[in-house]
Amino acid sequence: MSGHSKWASIKYKKTITDQRRGRSFSKLVRAITVAAKKGGADPEANFNLRLACEKAKEANMPQETIKKAIDKAAGVDAADVFEETYEGLIPTRGGQGIGLIIRVLTDNKNRTLSEIKHVLERNSGKLAQKGAISYLFDQRGVVTIDNVENKKEEIELLAIDLGALDIKEEDDKLIIYTKPEKLNKIIAGLRDKEVDVSFFELASVAKTPLEIDSKEREKVKEVISVLSEIEDIEEIFTNLK
Repeated sequence: MSGHSKWASIKYKKTITDQRRGRSFSKLVRAITVAAKKGGADPEANFNLRLACEKAKEANMPQETIKKAIDKAAGVDAADVFEETYEGLIPTRGGQGIGLIIRVLTDNKNRTLSEIKHVLERNSGKLAQKGAISYLFDQRGVVTIDNVENKKEEIELLAIDLGALDIKEEDDKLIIYTKPEKLNKIIAGLRDKEVDVSFFELASVAKTPLEIDSKEREKVKEVISVLSEIEDIEEIFTNLK
């Protein structure tokens, strides 16, 4: 099951620089607060909150800030913030185009939709109807394990026993894919065997990533970079290889 995968090219995450850290933290805090409001303040009992906290930790958010975001949920009307997923298409030569899955948290759907549409149309892209792009992706639980070194085969066998659908190798990392409903089981099983889980998430993973030439690739990456500047956008997934 082991192979080579450029996971970083499937999902583009905005690099957190000093100039952008405040905006990134704002998004993460909002995700934590909404998750806590909807599912409770205990990360062990609220999986979405656990995911939000893990992402905050990955971005080096201080634990005190995470705690304040959870506590803030007691005074926030989460119903005023909507979770939404939009689909988009960036045209490429040959007619296939690169598909985008854009997940947002917003208190104003019309504003967010307008901002996304503006960026796409300015770059010859467009919004797509529900289902027009998402069928190109599978919903997966994804677990990343860093520094596997000599334990790679042992971890792979354990992950398979726990329900992994696929395991791919990238540098010194193992990336484990599973059905969303089995993500908790795999995380718990790995940690029970003292395997250090570096990161986990629910993701849209392209069934067949597309290869395009370097010039068009840079164009797509630039569009994704501009989209990621929209405050309400939480995650962007693409089928770019």
